[in-house]
Order: sequence, then structure tokens, then C-alpha cells
Amino acid sequence: MIRISRVSLVLAGLVLSTLVVANASGQRYRIVELHPTAENIPEVTDPRFILEEDPHVSFVGETSHEKITIGVADGEYHEMFGRIATLALTGNGTVLVVDAGNVEVRMYDYDGILLTTFGGSGEGPGEFRDEPDNISVVDKGSSVFVLGSFGRFVTAFELQGESAVTAKGNFYTGLTAHNGCAMNEHFWVYGYNPGDEGVLHKFTYGGERVASFLEYYKLPRPYFAQRFSRNGLIACSEAHGIVALNRLNAPVVTGYREDGEMAWQVKLADFDPVRMAEYSPRAWGWDTPKPGQSMLRSIFTDPAGDFYVQYLTFEKKGFDNNPAHGHLFKIDARTGEGTYLGIAPAVVQGIDSGYVFSTTNSPFPQVVIHKPKRD
Repeated sequence: MIRISRVSLVLAGLVLSTLVVANASGQRYRIVELHPTAENIPEVTDPRFILEEDPHVSFVGETSHEKITIGVADGEYHEMFGRIATLALTGNGTVLVVDAGNVEVRMYDYDGILLTTFGGSGEGPGEFRDEPDNISVVDKGSSVFVLGSFGRFVTAFELQGESAVTAKGNFYTGLTAHNGCAMNEHFWVYGYNPGDEGVLHKFTYGGERVASFLEYYKLPRPYFAQRFSRNGLIACSEAHGIVALNRLNAPVVTGYREDGEMAWQVKLADFDPVRMAEYSPRAWGWDTPKPGQSMLRSIFTDPAGDFYVQYLTFEKKGFDNNPAHGHLFKIDARTGEGTYLGIAPAVVQGIDSGYVFSTTNSPFPQVVIHKPKRD
């Protein structure tokens, strides 16, 4: 059992709260620092790239959309999900749902009809060595890339027609990572390998690493600098050749061109981040969310290649109180200029032709298709 206690320290007139954790064997941990630090949050001062909330604006409502729900609490195998990691749209009227709990990908049409399932646990062609965690669809919906939960393996598939899927192989990244995306014959991964330079890595679809960009998280303790250089969200705009990256839940999203040069930076003005806690001795984990703090939950593109960003703001303390709605923004992939779209269901992970796709794992895993009502 892990015991948590708070010790208040009075220093220079300030009351500091130090989290002390002890495991079953009595090993004690204390917070050294909360991240991201100010040094690791880029400054954005141009008002064109500072996005603000408007709590009076809603993005999806009962008058504009009807709900199609996929997933039940108890039913047949194909009716339930194990744990939904993410989803992606093919651009051809189908949606791919990554079921990490069942180690597979499921394809549905926009009416929620299951068309096919592919993947599975294993080391053969088209199988996943780790739980599938991240998915990209490119080449006008014909190519699919799935990144495993530790970022070590990428598995590729070819889509043919509405539901035919062929395994194309996999490759080893040599990285520790959580997120990746594909565009224009390259697969991008945000992560690290001890001793290697760069944390944003560019691979060919055959698995050859051709470039690495960006500095490690700024921290004098290399062990944590490395580990904090894998937590983030990433999405690729194939239409515009831009990679959008958020690092360690900072209130900034940065766009990079295919040569690694920065294209733009956008600041989320009302975003007070949930922090990553660094413990001593070597341990880390997300600090308990406090009311008013936010967690960035999704970055994705629409078929035109523009980015969407959604974050959730906690009204109550703790991860057990995940908000049911979050703030949704649209960012022009070419210019970085953004628009606040409104409060939307959590977590939105796809938008196409008025359809909005959201996922949740609480109280049980579900995909909700918000279908636009037609006159």
C-alpha cells in the first residue's frame, strides 16, 4: 500500500506543501519539483496566437446533433471495448477505434456499424507487440500506422475498399515514447533514447531514422530531463506538412515544418496545467489535479489538414472527477492562427463534414458519434 501525507513547511513567509509518499516496504518519496517549469514554457506575446475561452459558446448540442453510441457495459465481445486509446478518421466515411484493452483496431462506418477488426497481440505481420496506443491515417485513407504504448514499435496496414485490411509490416523505433503521427512518407515520434540527440524524430515508412530535432526538456537532472521528453501530444497535417506538438501539458502548442523549423506557437491563455511531480529518489507521476487546473487531452486534424485542440478543466480535485466537457479550439495549420469553437463533449478526437467523434472510458468505454441533424 502507498501512503500519502502532506507536510507543511514555512519558509520566508510562504507555506509550501510537500507531498510525501511511502510504499508498502517503507520507501519514502518527496516532491522535488513540479513540471513544466517556467523555463520550459515558451513565451507567446503576439495576440494573434493567444487563444481564450468563451464559456457561453457550445460546440455540439442536442438541437444540432443526434448521438450514436458504440460500446456497452455488458454484452457480446464485439459490443464492448476493453479500453479506448484513441481514434482516427480515414476520410472515406469510416472511423478506426484503437481498443488498447483488447489489443486491436475496429473499423466502423459513420452510423456506428462495425465493418471489420484487425491487429491482435503477437509478433507476426499486422500484430501488436505492445498495446496499441496511437494511430495515423494517411495517403487519402489507404495507409494506417499504429504506434505501441511504449513507442518502440510501429505497425503498418493498407486499407482497400470499405473494410479490406492488409498488413504491411512493422519497424522498431529504438525510442521510449507515447505519441507519433504520419505524413508525406515519414512517421514522426516524440520521445527519447538515452545518448541520442533530439526528441522529435523523423522516420521513413520503412523504419529508417532520417533526422532528429528539438532539445531535451530543460532540467539539470538528466534522468528526469529524458523522461519528461516523452510526455506530450502530437499530430501531423499531411496537407500542409506541419507537425503540432504539445510538451508535458504546457499551455502552448507549437507547429514545426518538415525540416524541423518552428512554424508557429499558440498559447492557451486560460490553461493552468496539471503538473508532473518529480520525486526523490527517482520517481515521477502526475500531481493530483486541483480545481481550475487543466489537462490537454487531444490534438488531431480534420480532412483539410487543420488542427483541433481540446483540454479539460477540473471543477473538483482528483482524476476521479474527470470533466464531461472541455474547451475546443481550431488552429490553422499554415498560419497558427486559431479560433475558439466552444465547450464540447470530452474527449473529441475527430471531426468530418459536421460529424464529431468523442471517446470516454468512464463509466465504461464508449465512442459517441455526434451526427449532424439535417433539415
